[in-house]
Amino acid sequence: MRTLLLSAKQTAFDYLSPPCCVACKRGSVWLCRACNLALGDPPELVCPACLHDQERGLLCARCTALNAPLEQLISAYTYESRVFHKLLARYKERGLQAMRPLLVRRLVQQLCVAGLEQRKPVLVHVPCSRARIRQRGFDQAAALAAGLAKQTGLKHAALLGRIKSRSKPQKNLTVLTRRANAKGLYAVLPSEDLQIARLRGVLLVDDVATSLATLETCAMQLRRAGIRDVRAVVLAYAALT
Repeated sequence: MRTLLLSAKQTAFDYLSPPCCVACKRGSVWLCRACNLALGDPPELVCPACLHDQERGLLCARCTALNAPLEQLISAYTYESRVFHKLLARYKERGLQAMRPLLVRRLVQQLCVAGLEQRKPVLVHVPCSRARIRQRGFDQAAALAAGLAKQTGLKHAALLGRIKSRSKPQKNLTVLTRRANAKGLYAVLPSEDLQIARLRGVLLVDDVATSLATLETCAMQLRRAGIRDVRAVVLAYAALT
């Protein structure tokens, strides 16, 4: 009930309050033309295993031979962009749902560039913790996946469930510690959509990946459930060193 009240309150605020640019605080739109241009072009895509530049974000030949869990990684924004971080904060932390159509449009553009929309994969969001949903009033990855489904006609299925809370927040951990921290967090749920996903493959949807620990953990669980083709799309990806 609290989550529904938070969501309803934020939605009402979005539509009743006059918009202004989330980045520069000027103008009468949520993202002005100047700040939209400042977001820049979509980033160059990389192999989701070795992170070397790779056309369309596909696995390179070497990593394919190593049977890496993700077949493809697509990102829509440059993580280092100051405007992107402001946009993401208003959407994710403050629940500004008016930002979602803009974010989804950029994701759709990147899916077209990567040739993924034609494959008709099943959209599967990386589930947020119950504590975060209660805090924010919504699941940001689920909302993005729902928006993608509406814009592309792809099927959105909740195939993944969160089976426990993280022992520690991921934010300040190293890459190796993040992998250990993400282990055992997710499980594939019983679903009528599982067979469809096995036939079409899965496109994991998340907001930001600052390492591949969560996406790879989810991908491995899906592959164990018989889904051989698992790819991912995120708003932005930043490789941790």
